[in-house]
Amino acid sequence: MSSSRPEGVTVVVPSWNRPAGLARALEALGAQHAPGLDWEVVVVASAADPVAHRVVAEADRPGVRVVDEPRPGASNARNRGLSVSRRVVAFLDDDCWPEPDWLERITAPVRSGRWTACGGRVRLDRAVPVPAWMGDALLAFLAEYDRGGEDRLLAADDYLLTANAAFDADALAAAGGFDPRLGPYAGRPMVDDDVDVCRKVRSAGGTIGYVAGALVTHELIEARLRPSYVLRRMQAQGRSDWLLDRTVLSSRPDRGAGDGLRQLAREQRSILRQGPWHRSVLLHSAGSLARAGGYLQEAAAARRRSQPGAS
Repeated sequence: MSSSRPEGVTVVVPSWNRPAGLARALEALGAQHAPGLDWEVVVVASAADPVAHRVVAEADRPGVRVVDEPRPGASNARNRGLSVSRRVVAFLDDDCWPEPDWLERITAPVRSGRWTACGGRVRLDRAVPVPAWMGDALLAFLAEYDRGGEDRLLAADDYLLTANAAFDADALAAAGGFDPRLGPYAGRPMVDDDVDVCRKVRSAGGTIGYVAGALVTHELIEARLRPSYVLRRMQAQGRSDWLLDRTVLSSRPDRGAGDGLRQLAREQRSILRQGPWHRSVLLHSAGSLARAGGYLQEAAAARRRSQPGAS
């Protein structure tokens, strides 16, 4: 398939008001082992963030440039980066830093044509202790991602994290890119942008793999190690889950509310069997309720929009 895109790799780093994290990410990218390919870094200033421009100027690294995306949200920023990308696009979040061999490892399967897209392991910063009350079940809500120690094709219902991923840029663009209603934006930890884009790539005939050795470390800030954040994050998960499937759910009389309640009942039975006297179990139970609340919130909003006279 012919392409108008230049050969090589573009590493896209969406950024909004995170100067220390962006500076660390750029430093780690500058320390990449020579991967034997032509590559560049594009920092996308989300909501035209002037901080990103300042950090890139201060870093003064060759092969790094900034483009503005006036609209807020990580999905809009990634789409902007995709629009100026070379043949292979790799995504790294501005609160992550890669290992020195990351670029070569994460892009190799896409460059060779083995897979259309691939994702790597995202490890939480080991220098920051995770409170015992978090429990293993809640670590995924802090953006930890690990599919084992072997490279493999991901199952059809699995997904990658765009904090650490690479795509064939033409295939990603043809699939529709990222849904702006999903993914994080200022003050709202919305998600499921990763799930959605994996669905679209597969629907277009693409394949998605996992690269065990392509490792990035994810910053773990104190504000996310509080029960209040976990509940807010899980409420946003519920909202995102409904929006992910909104095309189907909007056509149902109850807008999917019944599905949300049935899932809540299943989750509560499973969680509480572990022993409600454990703090981690209680928090997980409360988070499940928050998740259901977010899901039902979106279902109710869709029902209101469908009423006669609704604007």
